[in-house]
Amino acid sequence: MLDLRSPVIFLAPLAGLLLACLGWLVLGGEGRVAAPLDEAEARLAALPVERPLPQAAVYSGSGGKPLFVVATPASLRLEGVSRTPRRTAALISINGEPAQWIPVGTTLGGFTLSGVSATGVIVENLLGRQTIALGESLGGTSAAGSGGTPPQGAPPPGLQRGLEPASAPGIR
Repeated sequence: MLDLRSPVIFLAPLAGLLLACLGWLVLGGEGRVAAPLDEAEARLAALPVERPLPQAAVYSGSGGKPLFVVATPASLRLEGVSRTPRRTAALISINGEPAQWIPVGTTLGGFTLSGVSATGVIVENLLGRQTIALGESLGGTSAAGSGGTPPQGAPPPGLQRGLEPASAPGIR
């Protein structure tokens, strides 16, 4: 089954390598290729080398400055929530400015709205995750200027009573 071709298959790569080395030596070897490279290396060695500034000169201006600056977070007040199949958002006032609807996942004024429930929201800021109930403030003073949170069971401050039902105008 084995014929003369089997040993030739294994000897062919070795014969090709030997033939290539012999041709390289006959045609001049390393001398022809090395001469232009030696000239290029000599020209590179003659070029001036730019040295970087010492580390003391680079960092001299930042000696007393802190690496991380933690500022007091802005005041935040939860005015309302909206949970619909299309959108979940919270009506939030930041630093006493007019309240605006902020969708879940949005970052505004250093706060990221993480979640909305029927009674409050979860926000993230530099200080971590915090929960705010409806009508409550976080951070500085409240936007409405109230002295605290409303008592349990009482409506939030500023909530206006709705219209009377048309079917029973005299019932309160």
